[in-house]
Amino acid sequence: MSNTPLANHPPSGNSAPGPAARKPLPKFKKKTPADKEQERREKEEEERRRREKEEEEKRREEERREEERKGRKGRKEEQKWVRKPGEVRAPTTSTPARPPQTLPRPTIPLPRRPNQPAQPPMPRPAQPRSRQGQPRNSQPDTFKASKTRKPKKIDVAKKGLHSFSPKVNAAPTPVSTPAAKETPKVPVKRQAPPGHTAAAKWKNGVLFAYNTAELPPDPDTAPPSGSVYADALLGPYECMRQPQLFNACATYMAFIRQPPPDFAEDLEYRRRDVLTDTDSYVVEYMRDRLHTLKADFAATSRLLQNIFFSDVLLADDFSWHTLKGTIIPATSAGNMWKASYLLSSGYLQHDLDSDLAWREFQRSSSIVEAFLYVCALLLRDVDHPVAARLRERREEAGDFPKRGVILTGDDIEKFHSFLLGNDVPTYVLIPFEELESAVDLQYSPTGDWRCSLDVDAKLSNIKQKDLPRSFYPAAGLAWELAEMMMISGIARPGARADEEDGDRDMDEDTGEDEEDEFKPSDRAQALKRRRIAGEQARKRQRTEEEEDRERREEEFKKKHPEMSKLTSAERYRWFAQAVPAMRSYYDRVIKPRPPNLPMRIVAFTHAESMMLDHGVMLDSGTKSQASYIPPLHIIIGANDARLIRYLVNFVHLLPSFLAVITLKRHRPDSDLGRQGPRTWRSMLNDIWQEDHLWYDAAPDELGGRDLFKSAFDHLRANPSARPAWGKLPCGCDPTVELLENDALLRAGLIFDINVWNLLHKLPELVPRKTLAASGIAMLKDEWGMHFTPDYTAPDPNYENEALNAIKRVVLGTHLTRANNWPRPWSAETDNEDERQAWLRHMATFMSGVRGAEWLDRKKSGSSDWPYTTEQLRKIGREGVPDEEMDVLEHHLYLRYVLASLARGFMPVEFQQRPDGDITRCQACRIKHAREHREAMQKPGEVSSEGTV
Repeated sequence: MSNTPLANHPPSGNSAPGPAARKPLPKFKKKTPADKEQERREKEEEERRRREKEEEEKRREEERREEERKGRKGRKEEQKWVRKPGEVRAPTTSTPARPPQTLPRPTIPLPRRPNQPAQPPMPRPAQPRSRQGQPRNSQPDTFKASKTRKPKKIDVAKKGLHSFSPKVNAAPTPVSTPAAKETPKVPVKRQAPPGHTAAAKWKNGVLFAYNTAELPPDPDTAPPSGSVYADALLGPYECMRQPQLFNACATYMAFIRQPPPDFAEDLEYRRRDVLTDTDSYVVEYMRDRLHTLKADFAATSRLLQNIFFSDVLLADDFSWHTLKGTIIPATSAGNMWKASYLLSSGYLQHDLDSDLAWREFQRSSSIVEAFLYVCALLLRDVDHPVAARLRERREEAGDFPKRGVILTGDDIEKFHSFLLGNDVPTYVLIPFEELESAVDLQYSPTGDWRCSLDVDAKLSNIKQKDLPRSFYPAAGLAWELAEMMMISGIARPGARADEEDGDRDMDEDTGEDEEDEFKPSDRAQALKRRRIAGEQARKRQRTEEEEDRERREEEFKKKHPEMSKLTSAERYRWFAQAVPAMRSYYDRVIKPRPPNLPMRIVAFTHAESMMLDHGVMLDSGTKSQASYIPPLHIIIGANDARLIRYLVNFVHLLPSFLAVITLKRHRPDSDLGRQGPRTWRSMLNDIWQEDHLWYDAAPDELGGRDLFKSAFDHLRANPSARPAWGKLPCGCDPTVELLENDALLRAGLIFDINVWNLLHKLPELVPRKTLAASGIAMLKDEWGMHFTPDYTAPDPNYENEALNAIKRVVLGTHLTRANNWPRPWSAETDNEDERQAWLRHMATFMSGVRGAEWLDRKKSGSSDWPYTTEQLRKIGREGVPDEEMDVLEHHLYLRYVLASLARGFMPVEFQQRPDGDITRCQACRIKHAREHREAMQKPGEVSSEGTV
């Protein structure tokens, strides 16, 4: 789009924490005597070269004057000689045989013949203006220059427009010298398009009418601008009613709706209607019209921006060329909103400003409406909901009278057929010197102006002006510039720059403000002063906040030098409040990951690194790290000795942890519930014995009562109801000595703990209605509400769809074993069929999580968001091609981490399955290997050594 940007999307991102540190001043060395001598020599050499240059210029000037004197002498002799019949004048010896190397200079013109027309004087170099009582060559700072208004932005708008203003006191056109002679420009002959209904003679050409018999008056007969007339319009300068010169950047101006003659009076603004019934006539009408036009205008602007970044329209299409150079009427849309607010807020002091505000609302809303109408015409082949809505509005509007437009120059051939085909009153203006076969034309008289020409003295001379400057007519405005200034927002003549653009227009010579005829009301000036004072106060507040932010950043860097490399203090504090687990995440990131731990899946790691840039909060979330299973970061964050103790106790107490969920499901009103991170650290730190679990612990120690709470007494009295004492997946009893010498077993146990955390955290992403419909009731404890399911409950027919969806994501097609240990499986599998099945299951699950559509609205259009929720549902049913599996996998993990972060907790890792037999201890692995080798070496089978 030309001249006006399509959208104002300032780029977003993390701003710098503060201004850059000031550089230290350079250190200067003291000059030595040798340096001073060298500097003196350089100055002398420079002075000598300057004198030689001046002497050379003087010599050349004397030679030039001598040649000029000889040339004048030769011309005088030539004027004295009179040619006789048959006589030929021989060339003078003073004339050189070839032209000199210097540039030709202007010569004195020859004497005029009696019938020769007078020649204008030769152009002279520009001289400073002579002032009364001052010599011509006086210094500019010795007198006070007169104030002259200098056109600024108006000159830009004048370029390319056909002028209708008479040229007064125009300087005669200078005649070039023979050396710089140019070929005169021949006017291009044009033929008026066939089918005109009438023709009129204007001062500057012939006007042809099409699609109408009305002929507008000649603009040269219009009175000067700057007045408001009896109908509160601008008379000949009213772009809402009068046909204007065509502007290719504003094609829609020709389509402005005109009130039909039968009820034009009903559409007019009458002050008595506002005074008697403001709500029904002004407020409701403007509110409905403003709401409709504002919504359609914003949607259309975004649609145009998307169209120009895509291949919807062909580059050689008429719609493409027209829309590419169109100015979006953002100024008119803003004036429409301002006028409606001023009329409905009761801010205006008198009815005169109400008249002008109402007309400005009509004018601006008509321009926006015409813009939407033209977009509906040009986007008729675009398949988009916004374009379809514009077409519906166009069909509802039907056929209506349009303002019309005047075509000139090359625009006649480009746009004449388009305007005629859409029933636009079209006028073609061709200058007399360009018109072909104008002899047989029959001219008709022009009509009247469409607006009143009776000047309203009160509306034209408002003393207390409460409206913005653009709502009042501009004085000294050329007729052909009225439309351009209205839609482009160019500063009007007589306006100070600080009124329109924020810069003051100063006189170059005096440094004073230029005169400005616009005087706002006292109240408007007081409000402006109050606004400026408020802006200064807010600026001071922002400065203080920036200084405070810099101070906090410095303190954060000193306190957390490693963490400050990853994030800022403000972002760390926000995430720590919204997602408390984020603090421990940062603490873990700056530390090296313990060895012999299962590695995270690469795609998940990449998504986790992006969540800080994309993370947004969906709702308050749980903000709680409480759980029925100890979080993984508590276990892997400990040192080696404590890690082993944590794993031993976890194996022993895993059946008890799961039994608490079962008891809570049977007793929803009991005090059973989840545990916080501090309780988990204390509970896993001491080695537990089975009998000790049912003893009464000391006041400063944890015991079975802290885990089972109100159900502790019942379980202690009924040993048969107690949960079993946990064993390793191979059935052996875990000890510290056993785990110290078995790194593979430790990795397998950590992998299983992470699987249990996934099974318990994924339900937090499922909508509550879906969980309730699957029979998973809501539970409540001291940490809040939750929907933790009981995976140990029998489900023989696998009828619980919500749990089955979670199990397919975490366990693949495997199920939890009877000893409460899951079968080791990871989504990072080499089996393409299993990977394809997991991607389908994960796509189905993520398409149904809480806030999936909300994430689409926030992240749509990004390169990291190639799939929408609806596309994921389709992938869950049909699958995805092999070449797109990597892209889909990265997208699903990014959705998972953002959905977890939006719910207020850190995402649980997706890990790679450790290599080796992780379900057995070292002794069981040796025993299994020996039995397997003996089975392979039975008679009749080939051993690994090749013997029978």
